[in-house]
Amino acid sequence: MFYDPDGHFAIATLIILGFIAAGAAIGGTAAYNIAKNNGAEGWELFGWTMAGIVGGGIIGGIAGYYAAPYLISFASSSWAFSIPGIEMVNGALMLTEGLKITITGAQVLVGVGALSLSGLMLASTNKSNGYWGEKYPNDHKPNHIHFKGDNFESRIDIHGNPLKGDKSLNAQQRKALKKLWKEILELFKKFPPK
Repeated sequence: MFYDPDGHFAIATLIILGFIAAGAAIGGTAAYNIAKNNGAEGWELFGWTMAGIVGGGIIGGIAGYYAAPYLISFASSSWAFSIPGIEMVNGALMLTEGLKITITGAQVLVGVGALSLSGLMLASTNKSNGYWGEKYPNDHKPNHIHFKGDNFESRIDIHGNPLKGDKSLNAQQRKALKKLWKEILELFKKFPPK
């Protein structure tokens, strides 16, 4: 009979399943965006997306298998801190025990996971003449999109101009940017500046 008094097998299984789900989501999203930007549609787009989901899930499962023991060990640990207090006793200031804070590894992992998930989102436009726009949440200022294609990338502001120090656009790139401008404005709306 199998006996798991600490519950590590169940926790490890959940960690591996979480890695599989994250890998599948990342792989599927990446495959969809790449296929869509390369002109795939219909069943071809579906096929590439499914391949990304399966491939990402496999990679996530392997990563989870190797990471689970370390994550269980880290999640089981804790750190305690004390912040001394000051109290008036018989007219004299005295240091007291103050505030005790205990942070567990599980709390740290949840916080890191939440922050990581918030940064995974990205939005992109369709492709025009081999070029497209991408917008990332929490990207640095000034507010901009990444205009990419054909070994080219330039950051473009909300007025359609390259940011200072970025590459200028040639006539073909300007034409593609103009064609995508409505979609690009939607990206600016989706991720407004902080």
